[in-house]
Amino acid sequence: MVALWLVGAAIAGGVAPVAAVRQSAASGLLFALVAAALVVLAIWTGRAARWAEVVSVALLALQVVGTVGSAVELVRGVGGDKAAQLRRLGVDPTVGVALNLAYSAIAVVVLVHAWRGVTREAS
Repeated sequence: MVALWLVGAAIAGGVAPVAAVRQSAASGLLFALVAAALVVLAIWTGRAARWAEVVSVALLALQVVGTVGSAVELVRGVGGDKAAQLRRLGVDPTVGVALNLAYSAIAVVVLVHAWRGVTREAS
């Protein structure tokens, strides 16, 4: 989980200055806050803090929805505000959603792996 959160932090942190310039300062700040939160989550998950593990599992579980949503969006085509936002960030909308799908799918695999570990420990 730690590596997943650090990758997410790197993505959000890398997008933050671009978003600040091409969208708005508020958008850049939002990406920066997400990056910082993911770094904090990675640190405390690595330290096996119970609260961080609970938050991690909840966020990983939400990625199931993200995986389905991204897959549907790729099939139907990326449109509207999301496509415009991705273009402003310099990302092809289809590529952006495909990368999101990959990240979400990896998160689901991490969730399944973590769940299997918990159920093995319980038995």
